[in-house]
Amino acid sequence: MVPRDVLVEALWPEREPADPDANLAVLASRARRALGDRSLILARQGGYVFAEGERCWLDTEAFAADTERGRMSLASGNGVAALESYRSALALWAGDPLMENLYQEWAQGHRRLFARLYEEALAGAARAALQLGQADIALHYARILTERVPLHEEGQLLVMRAHAEAGDPAAAMEQFHDWRLLLADELGLDPCAEMNDLYRQIVRRAPASLPGKPPGRAASSARQPAAGRVSEGELPESTRELLDWISDAAFALDSRGRCTYVNGLGAELAGKPASCLVGRTVGEIFPEQWSAGFSACAETLTGGAPGYFRGFYPTIGAWIDAALYPGERGLLAVLHDVTRQVLAEQQIRHALAEVEASSSELECFAGL
Repeated sequence: MVPRDVLVEALWPEREPADPDANLAVLASRARRALGDRSLILARQGGYVFAEGERCWLDTEAFAADTERGRMSLASGNGVAALESYRSALALWAGDPLMENLYQEWAQGHRRLFARLYEEALAGAARAALQLGQADIALHYARILTERVPLHEEGQLLVMRAHAEAGDPAAAMEQFHDWRLLLADELGLDPCAEMNDLYRQIVRRAPASLPGKPPGRAASSARQPAAGRVSEGELPESTRELLDWISDAAFALDSRGRCTYVNGLGAELAGKPASCLVGRTVGEIFPEQWSAGFSACAETLTGGAPGYFRGFYPTIGAWIDAALYPGERGLLAVLHDVTRQVLAEQQIRHALAEVEASSSELECFAGL
């Protein structure tokens, strides 16, 4: 039971009405009418009380309880029970609570609590669905989460994982690149280690025939020569092992400018599986803006010396230093991410310009 004095203080904190008992009775009558069952709110000596038993319940309490059950079930490895509990919780969600008290101080803690629980229920439902192999359901909940909170890292990871589990590695890789750019623009950060690891796994496991690729292209471009024979531009096994070992992206190109081999980091940089890159030309793999850099190196390369240029890679929003090495079988392109160095150089130049401007102002002032 809630005592009469408590209700009066809550409803009229600054100045109580002339007849608080009569006003309380009017409000109780309105509440009974709004609930559709007058027996749910009972008057008692000195206050009011809800009817006993399960006839009265609060959606917020049920929502929080279902979310907690989902959390416990997921932690114990029971994906079926977890998904059922999270779905029950999400079915109760009709929008952010207490919108009529949006700017009231007392409501802020409650609003933050239920916003956090809602995001937890969406992420939990996605995780449980992935555990059960239901990638489409996981993608549905993860997308709602990222649309609500674009910078929710776990939500972005769940979308990426759901795409991969649904058999769409191209969408998963696109999700990674979009997230990487968003994270860099908004916070100046890089994706977490777990997301980077997942991206590497997807690139290495993705099939050759990704959506959008011309049919039959993968099979012809990735075809291996007969045992004991080496076709033009093909690399020996020892060279491939070396390129897989180095810490930079590497592309081997034949005399016609077609890719014959790419290491794992090169596939990550290009955003496509290695099997999709073999047989492609320089123009098909690298950004169009890089054609001038490759052309400028062409004359140098014919003399046997390596060539260098720096270019911006728009797909991942990074500055890349490209080193091009000519060889007997064609050309080796080794690419190194220098974004941090470029940004640091820009900051130094900006700082020096400000110092120079300040010095000029001081000289002018001294001349006066």
